[in-house]
Amino acid sequence: MHWLVISSFEREGGELTERMQALKLMKQFIAVAPMEFPFGFARSLVATSAQTGDGFRRVAIETLRELALANSYLVACCNGMKVLVEAAVDPALHDAADSLLLSVLHLVSQPSSRVNINMALDLRTLLSAFTDMDATEGKEYRARLAAAKAAVITLMRTWVGIVHLTSDPLGLRVLVGLLRDNKVAPLVQDVVLDTLTELFAPVVVKVSCICN
Repeated sequence: MHWLVISSFEREGGELTERMQALKLMKQFIAVAPMEFPFGFARSLVATSAQTGDGFRRVAIETLRELALANSYLVACCNGMKVLVEAAVDPALHDAADSLLLSVLHLVSQPSSRVNINMALDLRTLLSAFTDMDATEGKEYRARLAAAKAAVITLMRTWVGIVHLTSDPLGLRVLVGLLRDNKVAPLVQDVVLDTLTELFAPVVVKVSCICN
């Protein structure tokens, strides 16, 4: 039965109703018995979530996120955490980025699920747009930089994100180092500077006094 569901769900270009029914079954499984969720289902979700041209990618990613919150060990075993982090800095999924990142940070903050996440590798993924020296400037690369900037800002607005970005050698230290590296493209340095400015610039609050 499991392979029949998997086949129906992964049938790209096939019957939409068939894929939807398979997805509903997976979601119901997560709601009722997440710790018994079949390994094959999880691998199918991860595979679909990684397919940029699949019309079911977005719903697969959201379902994978739900599964990660309920059974992080299973998702980690299928390399699903890396897929979720990659999706969080995908310009095509910018509207889902905060939800994905905050879910990962929630898992990092819990002792029971923290062991299932390699935050060092995840940070490397989040900052890859800044550190990609072979990238060609253009609309697509600018979108990647914007997504990476938004991800860093989201992380730095949570205690868990602050701890990891500031304590990990692959985190905030890398961004600051890019400003001193003459080999880094001016575009990247400008975006890094904008990111740091937005994070650390003082917020001016206007206070109005009402005198009697």
